[in-house]
Amino acid sequence: MKRKTAVCLVLLLSLFSLAGCGKENTKIGFAGCLTGTNSELGVSGMYGALLAVEDLNQAGGIKGKKLELITKDDHGDSEAALKADKELAREGCVAVIGHMTSDMAELTVPYINEKRMLMISPTIALPSLSDADDYFFRLIPSTQEQSERIAEEIRKQNVKKVQIIYSEQNTVFANSINDCLIENLSGHNVGMELLGAVGVKDNPDYEEKINEIKESDADALVIIASADVVAGFAQSLHRIKADKTVFLPAWSMTNDLIQRGGPAVEGYYGVNFIDYDSRSEDYIRFREEYIQKYGEEPTFASILSYESVTVLTAAMKEAAGYRGDDLKEAILAIEKFHGLQGELSLNQFGDIDRECYLYQIRDGKFVKTEGES
Repeated sequence: MKRKTAVCLVLLLSLFSLAGCGKENTKIGFAGCLTGTNSELGVSGMYGALLAVEDLNQAGGIKGKKLELITKDDHGDSEAALKADKELAREGCVAVIGHMTSDMAELTVPYINEKRMLMISPTIALPSLSDADDYFFRLIPSTQEQSERIAEEIRKQNVKKVQIIYSEQNTVFANSINDCLIENLSGHNVGMELLGAVGVKDNPDYEEKINEIKESDADALVIIASADVVAGFAQSLHRIKADKTVFLPAWSMTNDLIQRGGPAVEGYYGVNFIDYDSRSEDYIRFREEYIQKYGEEPTFASILSYESVTVLTAAMKEAAGYRGDDLKEAILAIEKFHGLQGELSLNQFGDIDRECYLYQIRDGKFVKTEGES
């Protein structure tokens, strides 16, 4: 239901723009996967960005103008992502918030650099995009931090052998997590077994991989995939009573994981860059508004998207103009921004540092494990 609602919302927003209501508005774009696999990530991100724009407009807008968010569905496909960014540029957007998965960077980052157009991604974590003097900024650290935290917990639990399985979608991200895990676990007497990719069609057949998992003597599993795919594996593993400790990167740490996984994902570990126990007044206000408006808890994607709009609009208030160079210069000059859970600090390359938390699913909730023995 949520995804159908999201598609309808996108269409309504498009109609609103075509109606000419926002001719005097300043346009920014949002691009993410809003349909199909990974849509939970994209829809949550869009909701966060919409709420940020709404809050800003209620506060008076920027330089006397309201902000207008133009949304595009990249369908989780790199060619569609490039097409979406080109459309946003043609429609007069001064910057893009997006994309949400790392595979989308292959074509979109070269394009925005060629156009000298600012892009702020809430969730693209590729290490190869770090330390680059370009027009790509992001609100999530690279995959290195996630892998280090997962590896730390694997060592802490004295795991002797790990199996790694990943989705064939967003393989660039999956490969980077896998490479970082191998690097972090080598020399620690932890065996590694790569099971390879699983398809992401509407009804994936997990049987081959499940049999490999069942027959292996591995005591832990790392699944690098969307919440949909992880939930599918969890249900299959639960049916055969496969007793494995499961670790997940931030990609799958969304509401869909718990809703679709149910009891099958109980006990799963995952990393995230959001503190869901935060007592920050701004976060509490945002969470209440988000739940009231969308009827569910915000995810890391919605929180980082909200903050991405915050960073962009802070730069727009200070910039001499809205060209990519103007906005980039303004962000680098400001350096520190007001986030929902505390101060955000971007370095000279537009990369961010955040604390990485370990969570475990208990009683259908993400429970932070810090401080537990």
